[in-house]
Amino acid sequence: MNKFNVAFCLTDTIADAWRGEGFFKESGKIQDLRAVVAIYPHATHLVVRADSGINKIEDLRGKRISPDGRGLSCDLQTQRLLGLHNMSYGDVRVQFLSFSDAAENFIDRHLDALTFITVPFPFAPIINVATQVNIKLLSLSDDDVAMLAKYPGVTRCTLPAGLYKGIDYPINGICVYSFIIVRKDMPEDIVYAMVKTIADNLDRYGDVLVSMKYVTHKGLCADVGIPYHPGAEKYFRQRGWR
Repeated sequence: MNKFNVAFCLTDTIADAWRGEGFFKESGKIQDLRAVVAIYPHATHLVVRADSGINKIEDLRGKRISPDGRGLSCDLQTQRLLGLHNMSYGDVRVQFLSFSDAAENFIDRHLDALTFITVPFPFAPIINVATQVNIKLLSLSDDDVAMLAKYPGVTRCTLPAGLYKGIDYPINGICVYSFIIVRKDMPEDIVYAMVKTIADNLDRYGDVLVSMKYVTHKGLCADVGIPYHPGAEKYFRQRGWR
């Protein structure tokens, strides 16, 4: 019996995998996969204490930061962002912690900034931080957003005000999407059925995961940086979304 794998991933890292760039430069291109549907967005959350004196990216120099784990989207985008300001991890004190551990370390003053550049919203670890610490979220400059959005799988994004305690202003940054991938040899009828099931029940998912409230039917076929599976394309065309 054939085994067909299904996985969740983010648009920026998979776009790099497809092209053999970034973290995949040494291993080479990975092109035996296809997209099924784009789902919820992951947006910029650059968290510092309200009284930290950190107001721009350059102020992170010498500071203790955490971008989550190595090789993930936040790691990738943090390195890109620092690079736009002639900085690297050598100019900060970076700790690769899980989101929850990083949040606890921030609360305990063992970290100066959470560089969660691509996470869903509202994000539970940041909700936790905001209930215990007075924080502010830094917006990225228009130039930074424009440069980062040039990469495949990355778009502009503005977080709405009011997602977190004390954050009564919108936050400008970037966005990538969580999406589903399969092997390219997945049968077309199975992928078609997967997409149809998700689309038919889309209005219900927001009751389970708040981030899904920001997903639209047409957004299910957003540009994800790699080709969609023929089964997905068939459904999208039938609905007039592509």
